[in-house]
Amino acid sequence: MPHMSGKQLFQEMTKISPDANIIISSGYGEEYTHDGILAGANGYINKPYKMIELAQTIRTALDS
Repeated sequence: MPHMSGKQLFQEMTKISPDANIIISSGYGEEYTHDGILAGANGYINKPYKMIELAQTIRTALDS
């Protein structure tokens, strides 16, 4: 995303589809993404992650 931050992408996605299931992934840790983004997200996964962790996070987001 050379022209947009993750926060900007999240905001644009929720404008287009307010009901979209969105999972936030960051290498900085949750404390850096609590500026309002996580409140609207369906999940969070910290980088690096294993495929099983990703699968579980996706399942949880889809079930919510």
